[in-house]
Amino acid sequence: RTVESLAEQLALAGADRDSILLAFGGGDHSLLETAEQGEDAIKEAMRFSNLVKRVDDEEMEYYRTLTDTQLQAELEKKKNVIKELRSEISFLRCVTQRIVDRGSHLRH
Repeated sequence: RTVESLAEQLALAGADRDSILLAFGGGDHSLLETAEQGEDAIKEAMRFSNLVKRVDDEEMEYYRTLTDTQLQAELEKKKNVIKELRSEISFLRCVTQRIVDRGSHLRH
């Protein structure tokens, strides 16, 4: 690792432990520990990103088109249901009117 080789070079140059710790972030956490934590974080991020599928512009357009097509199909189905219901209502009005006409014709 480059961090380890840098620490080794500092030690060979005569730097004491405190100077090396200070150079690498000081305190209880050396740069090596911080680098390892960073590597762990990167690995975790990579693992997570592999779980999430990326969608490119072409794929996004496909999904938009698919969604639009599905919405259009649903709209057409609803229009057909409305058309059928209107036809049934018209038929029932005709039948009702004939019944009323026959009833009024029979009374006379």
